[in-house]
Amino acid sequence: MENTAAPPLWRDYLSLTKPGVSRLLALTTLCTMFVAAKGMPDLSLIVATIGGLTLATGAAQAWNMVFDRDIDALMERTKNRALPQGRISPRNATIFAVLLGLASAAVLLVFIPDPRNGGINWACFTATFAGLIFYAVGYTMVLKRNSIHNVLLGGIAGALPPLVGWTAVTGQLDPAGWALFGIVFLWQCPHTWALAIWRDLDYTRVGVPMLPVIRGRAETKRQNLFYVCMLATTAVLFAFFNGMGPLYLVAASVAGIRYIQLSIQALNEPDEELWGKKMFFFSIKYLGIIFLALPLDVLISQPFSYDIGMRADWMTLIGEAAQLPPELLGR
Repeated sequence: MENTAAPPLWRDYLSLTKPGVSRLLALTTLCTMFVAAKGMPDLSLIVATIGGLTLATGAAQAWNMVFDRDIDALMERTKNRALPQGRISPRNATIFAVLLGLASAAVLLVFIPDPRNGGINWACFTATFAGLIFYAVGYTMVLKRNSIHNVLLGGIAGALPPLVGWTAVTGQLDPAGWALFGIVFLWQCPHTWALAIWRDLDYTRVGVPMLPVIRGRAETKRQNLFYVCMLATTAVLFAFFNGMGPLYLVAASVAGIRYIQLSIQALNEPDEELWGKKMFFFSIKYLGIIFLALPLDVLISQPFSYDIGMRADWMTLIGEAAQLPPELLGR
């Protein structure tokens, strides 16, 4: 017999935060911190940053479920969620989202100092809550149901976690941090469009203007290839412009070539829903490979490579050493 018992209440509340999404966002944040620190970040900083970000993303996702409960009830993929099924009331879910947001703010303000002066790290706080507000309001309430560009513009929110990790370590925004933001931003469209092709009947049923619904699957696959090529190129170029080592370069190159290959094959793939499912899960694997390669490269390879900033530091040290008294230089 099929088990129809309702899940425990705590599990329903946890599901409001979409843990799978939160884990992926936390991964991009954590891995970015290693690049920003050029090594192992402080453990307490890692815990506070991941904790604050996870609370914020949970708040945004919970509000998304409150606002979308009407269309979730009509979609096969989401109809069994706690809100459409009435296991949690919209009022209680909203309170839960607010509490998560307040808890996130408290963690960010108290436990993540600005490394430059020890004060509040406003850059990290701003990056975190910009993502929360843009996703909860900009994407969920404005873009999702009204614009074919919902995924493209809404991707800004999902791409902000690398900036959260970068500013947590440095206290400021740097070009390398923005480059990692760009990688996740470019990843959002092919990732979500693959899901939309796999589940486009759901989106058609509820009137959400996803690209496959409005422009068709063929056009979606062409645009998918364009974004995948830009994504793979950006990920590889990051190795050169930020002085990454061979481990990251190889991982980004091999994963990118495979992603492009699958996207080209998709142009003539007859079983489009199967392709959408396959590409959706590969996109998650791709992002995981790229970002897991970052800390591994930093800890293993990067001591043997250097970027422009590191070269400048070495030149300063050499210049200072040249001015030391001869007896200290062993002469």
